[in-house]
Amino acid sequence: MIAVVFRRNLRHQARLLTVMVAALAGTQILFLQVAGALDEGPGFANIVRMMPPAVQSLFGTQLVLASFNAASAFGFQHPAVVMAALAFVVVTCTIPAGERETGMLDLVLARPITRRQYLAGALAVAVLGAVVLPLALLGGVAVGLATVSVAGELHWTRYAMSAVGLAALLCAFAGITLLLSATAPRRGAAVARTMGLAIGLYLLDVFGERLAWLEWLRWGSPFRYFRPVRSAMFGDTPAEHLLLLVTIGVVTAAIAFARFDRGDTSGGRW
Repeated sequence: MIAVVFRRNLRHQARLLTVMVAALAGTQILFLQVAGALDEGPGFANIVRMMPPAVQSLFGTQLVLASFNAASAFGFQHPAVVMAALAFVVVTCTIPAGERETGMLDLVLARPITRRQYLAGALAVAVLGAVVLPLALLGGVAVGLATVSVAGELHWTRYAMSAVGLAALLCAFAGITLLLSATAPRRGAAVARTMGLAIGLYLLDVFGERLAWLEWLRWGSPFRYFRPVRSAMFGDTPAEHLLLLVTIGVVTAAIAFARFDRGDTSGGRW
């Protein structure tokens, strides 16, 4: 029955997933085109030297990473890309809240299907997106590298671990979203909570890296354990970071299943 629910949800989200795959792959190709143009023109090192000292001080050691390779890998970490990929995960993992709101959940569960099977079908589509969307970005890298000429030969496999890191991050948020929507009476509320939390954790990581008084809070942000640029530049992808992100997803999903089992399918509508 999980497969039945999975196919049903995938059929409903197939168009969105297709558009997302095309958009993210296209965005990554454009990132490489821009990075290639800058590398062929003034060059990243010269661009850094032209920056005012105050700006160089603001970015600190991150400017050491200024290169075509790093700029290409940044496509995996760009806020618009990350939030777009998260949006698909949020849409799929809030299906239970949406169907609870419309009353469809009662009708679905009236059929010979358990609550766990129903929830697993929704989670499976999110996990599929968590795998397919990073692969779309990786495909964009492969196409982009074939269309630009840069000093030194780069292969798309260099960015594979950046894609793996993004997939692990999306899996973490799939579990978190499922937990926040498992008993939510309205889809809008579940989406708002999840996206608000995601944006807040993203900003915590960004500013915590630059402000000493926020540094100690960064450990609580999943984004702290997602470093695609370093993965591409130095092959630095700690296995414990990937394991932690996947564990967050598994633990929060397990709690979501437990809450959904005991929850009211009407969401308090009556």
